[in-house]
Amino acid sequence: MGIRLFGNSCGRAYEYSQDNNVLVATDPDPAKFRIQDIEQVGVFVVAIVHYPNCTNYGGDKVLVWKNTKVSRIKAMKLIDPHFLETDRNLIARFRPTTEGWAEAIAYAKFRSI
Repeated sequence: MGIRLFGNSCGRAYEYSQDNNVLVATDPDPAKFRIQDIEQVGVFVVAIVHYPNCTNYGGDKVLVWKNTKVSRIKAMKLIDPHFLETDRNLIARFRPTTEGWAEAIAYAKFRSI
C-alpha cells in the first residue's frame, strides 16, 4: 500500500511505498499488459486491458480505438492507454467497471451509425 505523492504533466503518478521506503511509478507499462476482453463494434474496437504494475482500478483500462480491427489490437506489442501521437486510433477511455464497459460499447455503437 502506498500514498500518492505527485504527478507530472504526462500523467505519471508515483507512490511512496511504506514497505521499502522508495518511490515507485504506478503508470501502466505499455509492454506489460493482457487483453481481458475485446469486441469489434463497427469501425471501433473496445477492449479491457489489464496492466499488472498499475495500481488504480486494479490495473484495468477500458479503451476504444477507431478505424481498426480486433486482429490489429491483439497483435500489438505495446498498448499505452494514454492519448499519444504514436497511436492516433486510440480515441477514448472509460472507467474499468461493468458500467464503463457498457458505456464504451454504447459509445462505439452510437458513433458507428
